[in-house]
Amino acid sequence: TAGTFDASSRTITLAGSGTPFVKTGAFTPSSSTVIYTGATGADVTAATYNNLQVNQAGQTFTAAGNITVNGVFTITAGTFGVAGTTLTLAGSGTPFVITGTFAASTSTVVYTGTSATNVAATTYNNLTVNSGGVTFTAAGNLTIAGDLTVSAGTLDLSTFTANRTASGG
Repeated sequence: TAGTFDASSRTITLAGSGTPFVKTGAFTPSSSTVIYTGATGADVTAATYNNLQVNQAGQTFTAAGNITVNGVFTITAGTFGVAGTTLTLAGSGTPFVITGTFAASTSTVVYTGTSATNVAATTYNNLTVNSGGVTFTAAGNLTIAGDLTVSAGTLDLSTFTANRTASGG
């Protein structure tokens, strides 16, 4: 039934496959970390998380809708796919850590940190930085299949490149 779940400062490990986290009421992430570790992959519930992690070698985790991460999103092992959804990274510093595989497909990744923020060196479909007065610094070369949008703030490539793989626009 619908209710409110406040994750507080807990670490919540979801080891099930399919959809191990079904949200029918309110989910308050507070300062928690939610870790998906399904042995056969899993759908990652559309929600706002504080810290989010996927961690299972050889498995694919799929965004089940738009996801916001207020702290750090870590792809430790396995593949995280975000086809047709928006992944909003609201943390500052290094909000996106990828040691597994990020499958951008037809997604949009939006960085909205409120202070200096590193943009992960990976392949994006659409990439947006959007926070006035904030410098978003590339942590390495960026590959962008769709659109690069600087809505607010500054994107500093430093000595790196932003390569667009599609022509037009």
